[in-house]
Amino acid sequence: MKKILSVALATIAAVTASAQMTYPDAVNKDINSFLHMLLTEVDGCEDHMILKAKGHRIKGDLRAEREAVVNTVVFAVFTGPGGYLLSLVLAWMINDFSHWVRTALVVIFYAPSISGSVYLVWQTLFSSDSYGWVNGTLLNLGLIDDAILWFQDADYVMGLCIVVALWTSLGTAFLSFIAGFQTVDRSMYEAAAVDGIKNRWQELYYITLPNMKPQLMFGAVMAITGAFGFGGVVDALAGNPSVDYCAWTIMHHLNDYLGARFEVGYGSAIAVVLFAIMIGANVLVKRMLSKVGQ
Repeated sequence: MKKILSVALATIAAVTASAQMTYPDAVNKDINSFLHMLLTEVDGCEDHMILKAKGHRIKGDLRAEREAVVNTVVFAVFTGPGGYLLSLVLAWMINDFSHWVRTALVVIFYAPSISGSVYLVWQTLFSSDSYGWVNGTLLNLGLIDDAILWFQDADYVMGLCIVVALWTSLGTAFLSFIAGFQTVDRSMYEAAAVDGIKNRWQELYYITLPNMKPQLMFGAVMAITGAFGFGGVVDALAGNPSVDYCAWTIMHHLNDYLGARFEVGYGSAIAVVLFAIMIGANVLVKRMLSKVGQ
């Protein structure tokens, strides 16, 4: 644990020092400004405010910035643990099938994560006109009178993007879980039965999971990185920016400052804060995994 924290702090220090060498007057002020923004109440009469943190003035849309933080937390909570558990449970279920059946199921579940036109399926299903499969079905059943603008309506964009993210989450971590289940020595289950293990859940918790902790940690790292780096799904389905910033995330905010506004200091500050959050999540997950099987 101390080694992980040391590496994390050293990496953050190196990134910050590198940015300071290039932009010496901006980085410290921008980090303080970004953190100050997260703790500053929004004036109800104005969305656009001028923040002043230690003498450094930043103009920004506070509503978009707050939306980015809130949406990122929501996406991370649902797609991180949700995608992780979904991959683990499906891998556990598939592991009991015969070799050829297991191989076919792995290909079926893994294909969406590597398909180049995977989002086209969802765009066809939830097309905004009456030709979309979902709208057409609902219209034929008389459940709606007009076609729903699925990806142009703020009430639906967040939920749909989370569902698609979960559907495409069966990627590298899913394959690592499949490999982890295959490496467990079968004789351990026989010995566990003699020692009093009575059902499959006890086998999973006391035998299987403790023997595949490296795969579990790898899957957790991939899930955390994907959850906090969420943004590609939104861009493909709802555009950038999404309607009313309803699916605007920190990654969108970061790309906006670095790629469009060229405010490198503030963008670097966002990246450092996001990196620190990911490191903290990884440390927390490692502590939780260390208690599995105890």
